Amino acid sequence: DTFDEEVGPALAENNAKASRIIDALKAAGIADADVGTTGFNVSAQRDYRQEGPDNIVGFQVSNTVTVTMRDIDAVGDVLQAALDAGANNVHNFSMSVDDADELRQEARVKAIEDAQERAEVMADAAGVTLGAAISISESSVGVPTPTRVTLDIARAESGVPIEPGELELTVTVQVVFAID
Repeated sequence: DTFDEEVGPALAENNAKASRIIDALKAAGIADADVGTTGFNVSAQRDYRQEGPDNIVGFQVSNTVTVTMRDIDAVGDVLQAALDAGANNVHNFSMSVDDADELRQEARVKAIEDAQERAEVMADAAGVTLGAAISISESSVGVPTPTRVTLDIARAESGVPIEPGELELTVTVQVVFAID
């Protein structure tokens, strides 16, 4: 964000700052396709304590850049590079899986195996023999649940510390087995 009493200087300063930030991101190894402008705003700032219709005291300009990181180990250094280049707001930082299809497949297999183990325990308890699965359905497909935080970060001596935490993917299946 930038602010000036006149729109021209606020815009010029913001344009220069946004260019420095984008250049810093690319210099840090972010591919062109992984950097994109997702928001741009120019808004008049008013002092409502002043009387009269023209109580504009300046203009705030913001340019929102979204970055996709593919190297978790570089996130802190890339964030620090953006901050050093003039970024003064970091919002909606989130971590997710780029392609969750393989993880979903693994989760489906584990869910079916779990359903079969549970059914075998129940069949044994009931004194019957578990037969083949006669119906399998998936009632929901989860997406990896990202950890979301909003950060207002001050400049630091080194890269911003980032902990990836864990993502959880849930698949729910319903399996109907024959009993003998």
